Amino acid sequence: MTYDDAEWHLDTVGELGLDDSAADVHIGVYLAWAATRGLLSKPYASASSQVRSRAGTPAQLAHDMFVDQIDPGMLSPVGRRFTESAYSSYLATVDTAAQVAGLKVCYELPDTWSTYDNLVPLIDSLYENWVD
Repeated sequence: MTYDDAEWHLDTVGELGLDDSAADVHIGVYLAWAATRGLLSKPYASASSQVRSRAGTPAQLAHDMFVDQIDPGMLSPVGRRFTESAYSSYLATVDTAAQVAGLKVCYELPDTWSTYDNLVPLIDSLYENWVD
């Protein structure tokens, strides 16, 4: 079971006239967050150093290290349980953040570490609520 895949978003991204990488931004942000919270499985744990060094962009991280998707094997057991429980809430949070930023859709969020920085507190809040 794949939780998300950039390919699922390509039609919408294309219709909006955006670069294909726009389908990866929300995936990359989530995986970068998971990397810094120790929620990735061991084969993917090296992603945390890429996030700390801010190498590339969130979409590049998703593409280069995670083949544009989030699969259960990429996550630790806790990461899987959280993702299964809260990923749809995360997507709603990303949509809300885009609207607050004055964008029409989440695919317009810039592929930057600033986007990541702005979404991290929101994901942390989802995680804290899930843990409680």
